[in-house]
Amino acid sequence: MRETVKSWMMAGLVLLGTRGCGRDEVVVWLHVKNVTAEMTTLQVGLTLDGKPGKQQYEFTQGLGEVAIKLRKEQLGQGKLSVSLTGLSTGRCKVSTGKYEATVRADQDLAEADVALAVMSPAKCLLTVEKVGDGSVTSSPAGVSCGASCTMEVAVGTKVTLTAATATAFTGSLWDGCTAWNDNCEVTVTAAQKVSVQWGPEVRPKLVKVPKGSFSMGSPTTESGRGSDEVPHTVTLTTDFWMAESEVTQRQYRNLMGMSPSNFKGDDLPVENVSWFDAVGYCNALSVKEKLAPCYQINGTTVGWAEGVKCTGYRLPTEAEWEYAANPASGSRTVYAGSDTVDGVAWHSGNAGSTTHAVKTKTANGRGLYDLSGNVWEWVWDWYQSNYEALQSSDPIGPKVQPSPEYRVIRGGSWNNTATDARVALRFYYTPTVRNRILGFRIVRSNP
Repeated sequence: MRETVKSWMMAGLVLLGTRGCGRDEVVVWLHVKNVTAEMTTLQVGLTLDGKPGKQQYEFTQGLGEVAIKLRKEQLGQGKLSVSLTGLSTGRCKVSTGKYEATVRADQDLAEADVALAVMSPAKCLLTVEKVGDGSVTSSPAGVSCGASCTMEVAVGTKVTLTAATATAFTGSLWDGCTAWNDNCEVTVTAAQKVSVQWGPEVRPKLVKVPKGSFSMGSPTTESGRGSDEVPHTVTLTTDFWMAESEVTQRQYRNLMGMSPSNFKGDDLPVENVSWFDAVGYCNALSVKEKLAPCYQINGTTVGWAEGVKCTGYRLPTEAEWEYAANPASGSRTVYAGSDTVDGVAWHSGNAGSTTHAVKTKTANGRGLYDLSGNVWEWVWDWYQSNYEALQSSDPIGPKVQPSPEYRVIRGGSWNNTATDARVALRFYYTPTVRNRILGFRIVRSNP
């Protein structure tokens, strides 16, 4: 047995020092068995007469031997309970053990063997910290938070955490996990912490749009079709997440500090925004949520170096917009969600010369609102009349800035006829233009 072991102190309970017993102390030596290669730290907890020690003790060397020194004036006759937890480098629990004995003030030195039970798989501690008014639950179950909470999960477990806001018009901001909407996902491979805070709502909720192929454009039989709607097959090779509605005035103001809209109302779509305003909002939102911005902005020059594979917020491409506007089944409808317009779109025939609160018309088959009508929506692409000549896989519009300089808008508006609300219809504006018919929605690529 070693002559010297590191010592740690707590008021009255001492993990000790020198082999042997002083007149005022009772010493219990524990020989720890089954110390595995994965175990780098031994964590020791004590209770005496049912009263726990004020802290846990940790050994990072001499793991096979523990000495506990108890002062006689604390004893009388009492029950000593020692819990032993073996931790890995990642501070995951790899083994456990327990020793119990009755000790008396007149006892001499005692020795005992304690065999650790090896855990397979190891269990790691996941800690969730909260800031603000809300609650968190988990799948698999185990987390139900107050100000903070913990759960033990087996190494390699994928945990989905869900934040629920206690107040309307607030959003969840996660850190330390892959976050979407009010959920985050984390695969636990070591003891780790994630955090969530609630603040003013700055974006719509996102809806997953699975990758796939579709016929972009319109059939020659469709009423009102334009010559620039030539049908052609387009394939989107990456899932993406699209905002369920146009960005609202509340969301825009909470992030950008103001709302430029002509029509006033928190739940109305933000309008009177240029294409440059829209990409600026996307970058600001990416920074807010600790994501790498998609766009490199230098005055009126905007680069998108990573194409559809960036993970921050961005505008949809023209192809993504039209693909998402069609039903999830892969079939197509004239308007986003229907072949009849009034149930899914605000247009000049039913809007009463104003915008309307988002999500007051019926969603399409993907759970997306207002893709037809309310406000035109900026997309990424420069306008090119023969878009069928562009690449068929993940098209992002012309790679060279055309002349004149137009960016595509989609979906029609409150001030346009029902024909302009068709899914396939294409229109465009100079990207600097601000108008009370122009808004936008956002997307994220799947990481």
